[in-house]
Amino acid sequence: MSAISDKLKSTIQSVFDLPKESIEKKIDIIVANTRQGAEQGGEAKKVLNQIEVAEQRVNQVRDVVKTVNAVLKSLKAARQAAQATEKASTISASLNPAAASVALAQKLIIDRVKKEEEDALDAINVTPSLIENFTTFIEESKQKLEKVKRERERKKALREQRNRKLNS
Repeated sequence: MSAISDKLKSTIQSVFDLPKESIEKKIDIIVANTRQGAEQGGEAKKVLNQIEVAEQRVNQVRDVVKTVNAVLKSLKAARQAAQATEKASTISASLNPAAASVALAQKLIIDRVKKEEEDALDAINVTPSLIENFTTFIEESKQKLEKVKRERERKKALREQRNRKLNS
């Protein structure tokens, strides 16, 4: 793997994967406890705050993608310069053995830069779908919490109604 794609992947993991797992677990606990009759209003607010923080961090990923795109443009320019140097070294290699070794070194650098560009582009191409999936997950999580809240309010209203009927 390349350094750029590794950094992008670690950023994506810290922004998407880790909070997603935590939010899922907490929502499942809230849903289970609410269905058993426990009050989970405070926990739901904490999860909603965690969701808001995660949504804000999506912008961090977008910024990283912009930075990676700028780095890729620089790499492309460096690769083109290295290719020009390689051509010049190849021509002068017929006259000088040291120039032949420079041409070989340039070839290795060019290959390495191409690999770096490909890996980074692969990572960047996946990012929009990851952002979309995470946004969908966030929306579904909010809907689950809202559904649990409505369910809790409905149960509370039914409980109060039963108590009024029993007391009258």
